[in-house]
Amino acid sequence: MSKVNIVLPRMGQGVEEAVLIEYKCAVGDTIAIDDVVAEIATDKVDTEITSHVSGVVIDILFKKDDVIRVGQVVAVIDTPDVEKEESEQEEILQGEVRCDGECDVKIVGEDYGNSSRFYSPLVRQVARVEGIPLAELEQVKGTGLKGRVTKDDILSYIKAGREYKGIDASARVEDEVIPMSRMRRLIAENMKHSIEIAAHATSFSQVDVTELSIWRKRIKAEFEGKYGEHLTYTPIFMMAIARALEKNPMINSQIDGDNVILHRDINIGMAVATPEGELIVPVIHSANALSLPQMASKVNDLASRARSGKLRPHEITGGTFTLTNVGTFGTLFGTPIINLPQVAILAIGTIEKLPAVLCVDGQDVIAIRKKMYMSMSYDHRVIDGGLAGKFMKDVADYLCKWDKDKTID
Repeated sequence: MSKVNIVLPRMGQGVEEAVLIEYKCAVGDTIAIDDVVAEIATDKVDTEITSHVSGVVIDILFKKDDVIRVGQVVAVIDTPDVEKEESEQEEILQGEVRCDGECDVKIVGEDYGNSSRFYSPLVRQVARVEGIPLAELEQVKGTGLKGRVTKDDILSYIKAGREYKGIDASARVEDEVIPMSRMRRLIAENMKHSIEIAAHATSFSQVDVTELSIWRKRIKAEFEGKYGEHLTYTPIFMMAIARALEKNPMINSQIDGDNVILHRDINIGMAVATPEGELIVPVIHSANALSLPQMASKVNDLASRARSGKLRPHEITGGTFTLTNVGTFGTLFGTPIINLPQVAILAIGTIEKLPAVLCVDGQDVIAIRKKMYMSMSYDHRVIDGGLAGKFMKDVADYLCKWDKDKTID
């Protein structure tokens, strides 16, 4: 028999800790390889820690809502399987985790049990110590999974002076104090770090997508019938970016001290807004190797699971370039912040009808065209305006020169 530690694995760049939602085993339980040991929540994804050995649970080290650092021991397993221990321990440290379903279990206790809202034992204990009645606790805004009140939520509420007055919340006129969620705090830290480190510059261009728009309108029903995927503009933009990155490899790079690392893989991230208004960036790996139907399938799947909080850790890491669609809500263009350690990010604005001057049979005419703006922020330490302009032209040419009569084969 041998004692094997189950640790919190690495789950991607910038993720250094997680909150324990609940253990799925107890001391004395017998578990098998790949059995779930615990469910956890991070700033980016809710997931599971699984066992890489079989045996008997002899120790669990944390309590519900405890914060666990990467590499800390979560549980100890007494196992006869010692041959795979070292290799599999390294594997799990590299991030082999799963998230196959919902990560929230309602616990009903004697106190605050009359509420339909979920309160963790830690939150209930803080409320009892502070003398917070259920009616007041019901008005505390939750930033956790499914709107649950976290430890930070209730502590911030107490620190703010407990504004509850025992009246209908709709009649109150005081300013609302909204604690930042863990994801929002991480986004803030990363964006501030990017501004401090990268030498930001932004270039703009206007792209005529009339032919592309005509083609998409004509073909989208056939496309969905043949491939079972809704065809949005995003996978087409991703195809254009992938081709342009192949032609301009310096854009697909990162800075390491005084060196520039050119990435061989083209892994394009796409910013997705969650229902809570926060951004998460799933990554399409080896994007240049995908056909349009394959790209559409990847885009639709990752976007859907990003919004429902079901992304796996490896699906938000390894990006070498990022696309953000600021035109979703009608914005013309933006100046996006670089997603370090990448050196560039492209923003796509809304597509709108505009008058344009065209040359037809040698004569200038005014026509209504569908156009959009692209804006690319880039790190001027490694990318000059000329290279940025060439890359954006390559993207634009792919979109502008689209054959409206092409088939989907």
